[in-house]
Amino acid sequence: DLVEKNNNVGVVNDEKMEDENEEENEDEDLGVRLKREALEALEEEPELCMLLHKTVLAPDVVTFEDAVASTVCYRMLMTPCVGGSGGSSSNKEHNLQFCPIVLRSIFDDAFQQKQHQQQNDDDLILESLLKEGGNTVRDAVRKDVLAVLQRDPACETILEVILFFKGFA
Repeated sequence: DLVEKNNNVGVVNDEKMEDENEEENEDEDLGVRLKREALEALEEEPELCMLLHKTVLAPDVVTFEDAVASTVCYRMLMTPCVGGSGGSSSNKEHNLQFCPIVLRSIFDDAFQQKQHQQQNDDDLILESLLKEGGNTVRDAVRKDVLAVLQRDPACETILEVILFFKGFA
């Protein structure tokens, strides 16, 4: 009985390790797949060169999360906003009220959210703001991208989701 219990514990631990390894491979695959799709798009659609090199193929993009942060920051900084008074569309200016470095660091912090053993009230509030549906921001974004790919027959690539779908673009 004791030997059998020990063997079962070993099996459970092995299964946990396999799940963790699969999760790490899935994480790596998502970033690798996005980069591959971006390079293919660059070859097929050279008009996307500037957009791709400012977002998912930017020099500082290493991970999937870097690509998402880079893309959303780029879109936020490049989106014209209407000036304060009048609301005239001829009064459009870029969102220069954001510092690009600070904006990017906000996204990086959200993606790198860690659980702390000792938390004060401010940390607990921040943690609850950085979770969506019980997931970390990182996990929620990954699940959202994969859900779009799975549910939208017109969407064929992760790149399309990141560059053009609401919530990312």
